[in-house]
Amino acid sequence: MLTTDIETLLCTNFCSAIKTRERPDGSIQVVTPFVGRDGDTYNIYIKQEDDSLYRITDKGSTIMRLSYENDLKFLKGGRGQVLNEIAQEYGAQFEGGEIFIKSIYSNIADAVFGIGQVLTRVSDLGLWTKNRVKSTFYEDLEINLSQVIPNTKNVQQNYFTIQDTEELYPIDYYIESSSKSESALAIFGVPDSSKARLVTIVMSKIEEWKLNCSTIVVLNGLDNVSNSDLKRLMDVVDNEFVPEVSDIVTLRKKVGSRLRLN
Repeated sequence: MLTTDIETLLCTNFCSAIKTRERPDGSIQVVTPFVGRDGDTYNIYIKQEDDSLYRITDKGSTIMRLSYENDLKFLKGGRGQVLNEIAQEYGAQFEGGEIFIKSIYSNIADAVFGIGQVLTRVSDLGLWTKNRVKSTFYEDLEINLSQVIPNTKNVQQNYFTIQDTEELYPIDYYIESSSKSESALAIFGVPDSSKARLVTIVMSKIEEWKLNCSTIVVLNGLDNVSNSDLKRLMDVVDNEFVPEVSDIVTLRKKVGSRLRLN
């Protein structure tokens, strides 16, 4: 078997699998061998924008299909950041639910294959269950705290105060104060509503025990916590929030002011 024979076979089969049809809006739909997890082929369209530039786009169909099995809130936080990173790897853009690549005429074939790769990887975001998202949230929080706090040896994870004799009210990250005149710092990660409710209870206990302890809450985006749970949490946190775990600038500012790192 010759290499040229394999090349000819592949080229023939790939070419025969690709079909095009003109759409009423003037775009050209490209049917390729690419298929999603639901077994349907990807929707890829080519639209001429001007004399030299073409838009290769899914017209928002990929995100729409993901929404059939997921609440669109799942694109917030970690997965939303991953989606944008995937698009950027292939020179694509993600705007208003649409994934597209802009290309000159001679590079259209490369752009079609490129957007096919983007759509394949983006479709797999639907496999990210809530438990997986929660896991990556805590991993991201730990990594970011290690960059913000100079000596993480002083940070105690899953900490229980001496008043909490039954160990019912855990603090995700606890940093002892360096002197009696300064307060300790408790940091809570809140990826969802259930954790928001627990943290609200822990905060109330900290106040009840009159601990010399300031608090910071790091969220996985406001959309991942229900309005009622968020309101109750805000009542006890005194607005010391970092809205997104990926917002390391705000995290550094909040933690730095509490630990006098600024």
